[in-house]
Amino acid sequence: MSVKQRVGLAVAGLLAMGATWGTWGTAGAAPPIVVKPSSALISFDIPAGEACAYPVNLEVISGKGGAKFFADGRAFLSSPGMVIRLTNLDTGASMTVTATGSIHDAPTVAVGDELRWDSKFTGHNVLFGLADQEGSLVPVLKYYVGRVTLTNVIDVNGVFSAVDIDESAARVVDVCASLG
Repeated sequence: MSVKQRVGLAVAGLLAMGATWGTWGTAGAAPPIVVKPSSALISFDIPAGEACAYPVNLEVISGKGGAKFFADGRAFLSSPGMVIRLTNLDTGASMTVTATGSIHDAPTVAVGDELRWDSKFTGHNVLFGLADQEGSLVPVLKYYVGRVTLTNVIDVNGVFSAVDIDESAARVVDVCASLG
């Protein structure tokens, strides 16, 4: 079943890799831009209300991040060996997950005043942000194993959001509930 996700859904693996999305050109014959896998060890706090009702620390404790951007707008991102520790900063409860998934981005397409593209996540991935669930915005932090597809939008004001996420082909762990 699809779950609608809105407003600032961020992908931890992309943050760890320092990758950015955008329009990378349209000439299909140009060679891809390759970002070779490199260390992606980072740590940052997610304030209460932005992923869970409590503050969370996300720490990449091992692994690498790499990317390949194609001239036609496609992108492939990978995170070999990535392991992430997620910690509830109020209680100290934590969990460590493998985040060795990959992300396949389709070319960006202009739709009215928006830019849109689909991302397909495979393997093990962590996503966080605010979800629009039946009209109410609620923070979420989820760990996926399997295939997840989401539709991304950048509006005329430059605001990024994920307007739809299909998690029907994945095992889903609600990290907020697990660490709460």
